[in-house]
Amino acid sequence: MAVIEYLEPLYDLVLYFTDSNIWSESEFEKRKKELINLAKDKKIELITASYDHEEWLKAVVTSENKLDQEGGTRCERCFTWRLEKAAQLASERNIEFIATTLSVSPRKDYNLVNQILSDVAAKYGLKPLLMNFRKLFNRSVELSREYGFYRQKYCGCEFSARKEK
Repeated sequence: MAVIEYLEPLYDLVLYFTDSNIWSESEFEKRKKELINLAKDKKIELITASYDHEEWLKAVVTSENKLDQEGGTRCERCFTWRLEKAAQLASERNIEFIATTLSVSPRKDYNLVNQILSDVAAKYGLKPLLMNFRKLFNRSVELSREYGFYRQKYCGCEFSARKEK
């Protein structure tokens, strides 16, 4: 939400929710519903992808990375898969810029996220917005409270969810 607040005065935003990494489908729907409400409130276009956890598993999880800690190669493949989906959509719609909220989290490797964003943007002829959104983390917590959004302590995938239990 803090990223939207920051970028909204500068760009005509289109939000894209493609989080098939989230476990379970009910968790996916909960997060999607909150984003739908926020987009309506802010009058910002939102595109949501359908939930396809099996496709995500096939694209991201291997026998070698299944037991990786958060931040390992599985996460790198997940970021790439999700940003590829967003870049494909942006390219199809002739959207010039691409950004991601992944870099807000202090748990994510900012440099890795931005490198993947740069690579994917170049592949699709887009301009990446390489901003350090981590500085917006505290504001995102404030806004979550303001809007009554819940905040989970894991990225959403089944591997990080199991670790948190």
